[in-house]
Amino acid sequence: MDDLQTVGSFNLAGYRNTSSTDVRMRLGLDLLGVEYNYVPGYVSASKVNAAMLQDEAQFSCGSILAIRNLFGPNLIEPGLAIPLWYYAVVDSDGNDVKDDRLAGIPTFSEVFEKFNGEPPSGIPYDALTLINNSVVTMLWGSFVPKGTPDEAVASLRMAWDSLSSDPEFIAEYEAMTSGAPILTNASKVQENIQKLVNLSPELVTFVSDLISAE
Repeated sequence: MDDLQTVGSFNLAGYRNTSSTDVRMRLGLDLLGVEYNYVPGYVSASKVNAAMLQDEAQFSCGSILAIRNLFGPNLIEPGLAIPLWYYAVVDSDGNDVKDDRLAGIPTFSEVFEKFNGEPPSGIPYDALTLINNSVVTMLWGSFVPKGTPDEAVASLRMAWDSLSSDPEFIAEYEAMTSGAPILTNASKVQENIQKLVNLSPELVTFVSDLISAE
């Protein structure tokens, strides 16, 4: 970890420039002032895993499920790679919401503060927080077209809400990820989407330029 800013350029294995995973990886390294070579085009986590094993790439990012089932057994447990940080959800007060499943791994903001002596801030960090919060809380969902009957919408919302108290679903999820599911109800989703609608022009331009860069 301490050598990250001085190790020299390395290859970051990405998926595509518009992927939220890639955007978060790039923003994190950019904020830390790390030199790297962005290599998009990997079509799956298994391809990234193979690239890391062959030293074709030296840095990437994955979901908790991918780390548990793929990167952990093949890279981390044999000592070929180490988890550097994870991108925590940031609450309305600007504090990290720690994930118990990742105990022992620092959050990105903790790593940033270690290197810089102060918490991260500014448009790049605002972009990282916005994208990460949106992805973590709304990774999967059901959306319906305008004009869908109210009864159908209500039934779909009820089905999603019922998952939080469905012991079979929770047990299966915990068996796969070693942690409880994070479920977001419809009102919170609408709140999150409204935040995206009301973004500042500066933030929109920054993200657009980032994903358009070669």
